[in-house]
Amino acid sequence: MTKEVRSNFQKKYGQILDLLLISIETNMLSSLAQYWNSNFRCFELPHMDLVPTIEEYEIILRKIAGLIGLSSQQTELVSKGATQGWNKDLLEDHMISLAEKGDWEHFNKTLALLIYGLVLFPFTMGLIDQAAMDVFFAYETQKKNPVPAILADSLLSLEVCHQKKRGMLRCCNHLLYV
Repeated sequence: MTKEVRSNFQKKYGQILDLLLISIETNMLSSLAQYWNSNFRCFELPHMDLVPTIEEYEIILRKIAGLIGLSSQQTELVSKGATQGWNKDLLEDHMISLAEKGDWEHFNKTLALLIYGLVLFPFTMGLIDQAAMDVFFAYETQKKNPVPAILADSLLSLEVCHQKKRGMLRCCNHLLYV
């Protein structure tokens, strides 16, 4: 990535690329999860059904594909367990193709979507799931701040690990170091 491309990426998405440089200590995260106290939650989400219908989800997927320059033939969802999304390999290949064409606008958007899915919302390994796509789409189209969603996801992951007394934190672990 050239300095100019990196600079344009940072202007649009901030310094989320720097999160990739933070090393993760899994022992520290396990220790942190065991001390999480659900009685002192910082956020409480109202009882709202925020899950889109299948039709709404398909519309969102088409719009995201359009945002990153992905053809509709390539947008088939992959299932891993109960989670559906786009395989990271598909998006990485698409990003390489965009770089070869010099399409840096779509390249940056695809890179941002990958970071949203693999770093900010890493629920299923190698899969960019609906949560990551929703937050990315809200930022891209309405400039909605992703921080509340990231914090809620982190707190939920801490809560699940605390209740089970074990487990892997499935949140943006990098932000716990900031």
